[in-house]
Amino acid sequence: MTIRRIRRGERGYPPLLARIPDPPPSLWLRGDVDPTLLADTAVAIVGARACSGYGRSVARMLSGGVAEAGAVVISGLARGIDGEAHRGALAVAGKTVAVLGCGIDRDYPAAHAELARAIVAAGGLVVSEYEPGVDPAPWRFPARNRIIAGLAAATVVVEARERSGALITADFALEDGREVLAVPGEITSSLSAGANALLRQGAKPPEPWLHQNRTGCDLRPYRGVAGHDGGAWRGIGAARRAGPRRRSIGDTYLAPEPSAKLIQRLHFGTPFTRL
Repeated sequence: MTIRRIRRGERGYPPLLARIPDPPPSLWLRGDVDPTLLADTAVAIVGARACSGYGRSVARMLSGGVAEAGAVVISGLARGIDGEAHRGALAVAGKTVAVLGCGIDRDYPAAHAELARAIVAAGGLVVSEYEPGVDPAPWRFPARNRIIAGLAAATVVVEARERSGALITADFALEDGREVLAVPGEITSSLSAGANALLRQGAKPPEPWLHQNRTGCDLRPYRGVAGHDGGAWRGIGAARRAGPRRRSIGDTYLAPEPSAKLIQRLHFGTPFTRL
């Protein structure tokens, strides 16, 4: 098992991650691939651990399409949607990155140890800000979510309860000026309450992904995502905190400002390009 450490400012440290408000001082990497993989265009796909069959199938479909289009799939190796996102990318021989909330030498959950090995064997990476030997702890996972959002040009929430950790990831993405999309769910299902709330607040569904034979997103408008003023989306609302890293989830999402027209929404139908 190859474990490396890259510090902020060194070659291989992801440029998008370096520009979030609180980037980790260093990243630990598990895998043999060049760390510049973390600079490739990426989409985070996150959601509930206790997900439905619908959520599992949609997560796999979306992640497979993202990977086929040439982008890296980012998720958190957790049970449920995260695991399916990784598997969807692997199923089409794509690249995926798992971000841990524990030491880089740990597989958490243990049930996903084989999945972590498959990610590395397929040319992906397992990533953590925590050195070997650090145990998982509840507060580490909200902190982990800022890295998931920070590595990606867009975050897709597939299923999420009202206080799901996936909503923390979405809120970090908004603070970073990245795109947030949400998959619609049954209005009577508690599993979909968080994702449906994001849609009411202004997030867009990834419907084109569901209706095109070949999935693809043109992220060329996001070349400047790390350099603009962060105002493409503005989350506003009272802070709700659950642990040291909990950020507020905006009560309202405002549409992109006229001055940010060049930072367009995701456009589907053409391959991804490197940021």
